[in-house]
Amino acid sequence: MFRVRYLTRQAYIDAARELNVDVAVIMAVAKVESAGDGFIKGSDLPKMLFEGHWFHGFTEGRFDADYPSISYPTWTKAHYKGGRGEYDRLLTAIRINNGNPQPALLSSSWGRFQIMGFNYDKAGYSNVEDFVNAMSSDENAHLRAFVSFIRTTGLDDELQKLEWANFARQYNGKGYEKNAYHIKMASEFAACRKRLEAEREGGHITPERQNVIELQTTLNIVLGDSLPERLAVDGWLGENTLRAIQQYCRQEGLPVPKDAKIDASVYRSIGLLAWISWLPKKKAPHDGAPVPHTHRDPSGLRIPAHAGDEDCRSESREYRTGSRIDGCGDRRGPELDET
Repeated sequence: MFRVRYLTRQAYIDAARELNVDVAVIMAVAKVESAGDGFIKGSDLPKMLFEGHWFHGFTEGRFDADYPSISYPTWTKAHYKGGRGEYDRLLTAIRINNGNPQPALLSSSWGRFQIMGFNYDKAGYSNVEDFVNAMSSDENAHLRAFVSFIRTTGLDDELQKLEWANFARQYNGKGYEKNAYHIKMASEFAACRKRLEAEREGGHITPERQNVIELQTTLNIVLGDSLPERLAVDGWLGENTLRAIQQYCRQEGLPVPKDAKIDASVYRSIGLLAWISWLPKKKAPHDGAPVPHTHRDPSGLRIPAHAGDEDCRSESREYRTGSRIDGCGDRRGPELDET
């Protein structure tokens, strides 16, 4: 089994503090950009999308005639293969260019936040090869690259103000409106914010995948031979992990969950919930007013004045540059699914 390190809740919190935004903001962007995971399922390959129109530009259209699905003058999603199929396209682009990988690497978007290779310097790297190698390591590198990109390009202000249309226009390019990136991000932000608020009020916790991996590892140690079989440390809260949690709860006198909705006390008891104290304590007022720059909760994180639903959805419909610069189409959907 491939061991990929995913993002923990604490990683999201640290990044949010650095950018002075709500945690749900970064969660929302990650969800829209890569459907929630930075790696192709069942592999150690980072999610990647090869963009033939950028390859066309970097190679001056030399391969358009012989390889029309690899090199073409304008953006289209018609040639996307998704998942591992994108690596087939990438390798073909390298092969036809006499083994020179740079144009192909520059022409692809990488990882959890789908940052284009040609933005390697804004992501904090001296060359595209180092950038791609980092994207192949773990999701923490994806998040660090995103934070660097946002700060370098000055997009932190748009995220702080929840100006999703302005953010998407620059991060996703001029085609953002057609693909409704700003609508998707506003919607995901509202959903993430609602979940975090429910957690902070003492409800059920929805841990990040890496937190589940830590939970599974800890349960294997704590319960040891009393487990019918050791848990697969895969980050998925399935039936075996749930049964182990129920066993632990009975042993410790904690509320025994009936399903994956697990009380926060369980995570606190097992020592995996230090980050719960950083969640917003109170629901912010929803009055439609602009988000004040000085409004913060005790954790130091910004609390937006609205949940990003009606106000953001009614923004002028416009779309992405950060990850690809100049509209390159919808990065979410089948083309990023693992097959």
